[in-house]
Amino acid sequence: MSGLIHVGLVENSPCRVVSPSYLMDLRRRLFGTMSGRIDVSQALEIARESGATMLLTGQMGDLGGPPYLTWELVDTETGESVAARRAEGDQSVHLADAVITELLPVLSVRCSDASNQPTRSVTEMTTMNPAAYQAFVASRIAEDQALYGEMFAHLRSAVELDSTFALAHFRLAKMSAQFRRHAAARESGEMAWKWRANLSIKDRMQLDAWRAGIQNSVPESIELYRELHERWPDDLPILEELINILYMWRYANESLEMVESALDLY
Repeated sequence: MSGLIHVGLVENSPCRVVSPSYLMDLRRRLFGTMSGRIDVSQALEIARESGATMLLTGQMGDLGGPPYLTWELVDTETGESVAARRAEGDQSVHLADAVITELLPVLSVRCSDASNQPTRSVTEMTTMNPAAYQAFVASRIAEDQALYGEMFAHLRSAVELDSTFALAHFRLAKMSAQFRRHAAARESGEMAWKWRANLSIKDRMQLDAWRAGIQNSVPESIELYRELHERWPDDLPILEELINILYMWRYANESLEMVESALDLY
């Protein structure tokens, strides 16, 4: 659920969303772990350390009926509640969309943003197939545990369950390239490109940058990664991609500066 809401907020929120990778690293430094349940007081301390002014927290349940989610937006400086609601839905993506729809007007006020942009549904940027998304999440868990055979199996299952699931195709392409499965990487990359309209702006920019890189359009790829880093400066995967391509193509000084910046941040 947190992953789905994050996708929706990055796409639609007028406020910048702190990256999960940075929050997880702060949790490691503050509390010595990056896994397991986290209580609200710890989450609030992590949010403050990250420089965030607001924290979204919530709980899920069903009580024998339709799944529901109660959420609360907290002012990190005072610890006081800014807004709180309860959302219901028969699927996780519907719950996520309900939370985002109710949350955006509150964020617009807090971020002094008067624009009224249309909201993109989480299903538009992930998948309408719950089993496909569960397989995608399972692949990330397997990757974190270095179970790479399971990771690939879950990713293949995700795209078999939904052939239009661009985010899963893109992840499969990147991991295939990392393991030097170049033919598979190209095939998955082309599928991700075919369905790129089904990606969030952040994921679509990352796909554009990655694809330009493997097609040896190096200046274009580097510029896209620089733009990504400017928009999401605390995102570790983006930092790593930018550092790697700068180093690979002998932008030595800039690469070193980015490494030092990343080490300071992480």
